[in-house]
Amino acid sequence: MNFDKDYFERGLQTGKSMYENYRWIPELTIPLAYEIIQYLEITRDQSILDFGCAKGYLVKAFRLLHFDAWGTDISDYALGQAPLDVKGYLFDWKRYDQLKGKYDWIIAKDVFEHIDVKNLQLTLAVLGMLSRNIFAIIPLGENGKYNAGTNDLDPSHVICENHQWWCDFFNDVGFKVRDLNSNIPYMKMTYKDIPNAHGFFKLKAR
Repeated sequence: MNFDKDYFERGLQTGKSMYENYRWIPELTIPLAYEIIQYLEITRDQSILDFGCAKGYLVKAFRLLHFDAWGTDISDYALGQAPLDVKGYLFDWKRYDQLKGKYDWIIAKDVFEHIDVKNLQLTLAVLGMLSRNIFAIIPLGENGKYNAGTNDLDPSHVICENHQWWCDFFNDVGFKVRDLNSNIPYMKMTYKDIPNAHGFFKLKAR
C-alpha cells in the first residue's frame, strides 16, 4: 500500500482509505493528546514518540501542551505535508536508525493493523529498543470483519483480530499487557456505542 496523496486526501473516492482531506483539526486532536497524557500519567520530564505520525498532528498537539514529542512515519507524502512548526521533530521510519536516544512512551494510534504479522514482529523489536512503554490503539474484529464496520473501508488494514489475539501476539514478541480497555472516556468518541470497536493496550517491554 502506498500511503500517498490519494490515501490521505481522497481515500473514499479512490477506495484507498477512510480519509478525505486529512487536515489539522485542533478541537479534536488537542483534547485527544490531553486525554492520552492523563490516561498514561505522562509527566513533563518524559518524552513521547508518535509511531505512525502521518502529518504530525498529534505531535503538534502534544507540543502545544508543552510536552517533548516526536514523530515517525513511512509516508513521504504525509511527512512532507506536516506543519512547519513540527517538521523538525518528525523522522522517516525507513531510516529509523536516525532516531536517537530512548523515549519514555511510544504512542501507536491506528497503526499496528496496517502492518502484516511478520513485519510487525520486526517493528516491535525495534520499538522495544526505543522505549519500554507503548500505548497502542487498535481496531478490533473477528473472522475478517471489524466490529466497527467503517474500519473495513480501508484496504491497508491487514490485521483484523480480537483482544485475545492481540494479547497473545504481544506476549509472544516480548511485551507484557499492563492494562487493556475497550472503552476509554473521551477517546474514539465516534465509536463509543459500538462494543469492542477498539482495543486500548498499555504495553511494557520485558
